[in-house]
Amino acid sequence: PPMRRCETDFVTEQSHDVVAWLQICELTPEGTYAPVPVVSQGVLDPGCFSLHQGLQRRIVLSMTSNSGRQFPWSDVTRIRIGNVRLLDDKGRIQDSTSKALITLPLLQEQTVEFKPDGTGSLTAQALWDSSVHDSILLNRVTGSGQRILLQLSWAVYVETCADPVQFSMDAAVNIQ
Repeated sequence: PPMRRCETDFVTEQSHDVVAWLQICELTPEGTYAPVPVVSQGVLDPGCFSLHQGLQRRIVLSMTSNSGRQFPWSDVTRIRIGNVRLLDDKGRIQDSTSKALITLPLLQEQTVEFKPDGTGSLTAQALWDSSVHDSILLNRVTGSGQRILLQLSWAVYVETCADPVQFSMDAAVNIQ
């Protein structure tokens, strides 16, 4: 007789909505990390993080999902940043001088929550030293009307997935 297949052999595709927020924090004179302001030029502008030259930074990544325990994530396994590009004052993107994505050191403590309303949230922090990119764009003050685009990619461990789930987005910064 034919053998019955193990239930774990079946692969199903699932769809989940995840919203991700990015916060960049800089070291304050008091020794704490505070979020930097995001400057926006209008309704359609996603905004630009306003950074100061030479300060220690942390990246805070917060995610929520409306799937709750149906999407059983436990932690962010990796955060990478790179692909540094200049967005000039005419809206043109210059080729990347620093394409490589650099893996950032993750802080041990991550927060994962499954709420009674059926949502789930996950927050992780990483240390970001922008000098590792060896990019002139991140080492000098950004010109007027210009922005620097960075690609942020991260992986999340989900119990029901064979491999960590990959996410990616661009963020704009300028250096003062």
